[in-house]
Amino acid sequence: MRKIISIIIVATVTLIAVVGDDGRGVMGFLDKYGLYDMSGDDFITGIMSIVMVIGVIMAIVILIWLILMIPYSIIISAYSMTVYIMNENPGMGAMDCIRESRRIMYGHKWEYFVLKLSFLPWFLLSYITLGLALIYVVPYMKLTITDYYHNIKGTSYIESPLEDVWQDTPDAGAVGILSD
Repeated sequence: MRKIISIIIVATVTLIAVVGDDGRGVMGFLDKYGLYDMSGDDFITGIMSIVMVIGVIMAIVILIWLILMIPYSIIISAYSMTVYIMNENPGMGAMDCIRESRRIMYGHKWEYFVLKLSFLPWFLLSYITLGLALIYVVPYMKLTITDYYHNIKGTSYIESPLEDVWQDTPDAGAVGILSD
């Protein structure tokens, strides 16, 4: 829903920029800021001052959004396991699944945020490959998050190949290895 609203807002702003709020397009923009009758250096100075002011305002807004994005991501991660809980417990109500997700994610939100952040290079690779890498990245991400869910529940289905090695060696710690 947010994507649709964003597309509508961007389309409206673009339409206003091209056509102008008075129907005169770019000429209306130039006239609105008193740049239509200017020439030469005055025109360039006028445009540059408007562009600089807009650039500073955009930088401030982007910075505010970036600052707010991290806490938002951490807060929203409390509800991230709701779908997995509902899948495992079809008889459980929606609010009960949300409460259970909040309960099991308690103390794991930052961990989950860092896990999601670790996929950023993969999505950058997908961008570079024009989406081709998404064939690999999306299933990989979904399986990783699913395994994370099972790990925080204590029911992991994927075992590390090193677990058997560490269990067979009674004193297999860094101290035991270094002291031999």
